[in-house]
Amino acid sequence: MESTTARSEDGTPDELAPHITTLVFPMEAWGKDEWVPVSVFATYSTATPYEVGLEFLVAGRSAAYWVFARDLLLDGSVYAAGSGDVWVWTRAAADGRPERVHLLLDNGSERCLFVADHRHAALWCAMMTSLVPRGEESRHLDLDGAVDRLLSG
Repeated sequence: MESTTARSEDGTPDELAPHITTLVFPMEAWGKDEWVPVSVFATYSTATPYEVGLEFLVAGRSAAYWVFARDLLLDGSVYAAGSGDVWVWTRAAADGRPERVHLLLDNGSERCLFVADHRHAALWCAMMTSLVPRGEESRHLDLDGAVDRLLSG
């Protein structure tokens, strides 16, 4: 797990700068007819508080990078969530506790199912919501800066 804090030129923490947190954890992907081990490099930034990025690594090499709504991961860690190209749902163990999180990605021509231990997903969700609690995402957006960039051409 790695978390970084932006710093100003004099080295002090810059509270207005984006904060980025990352987590690497194992998953399995359903291949042609077998499960394949995959590492996931998950990234979240307060500069883009509504999205999460996942880079999928197979045998240490980048195989795919997806960006999707953070809420899908947060919701899907508790109950089935998604539509279109991203679906997330949880499977419980025999005792009813969450055990596995499933992530189905569909790019229109191909689909891939990924499965992770629920503890990894829960940790990732906790890390993201510790930086930006649910409902406070808009407080982290620089809308004035975005409008200025759009108008400046």
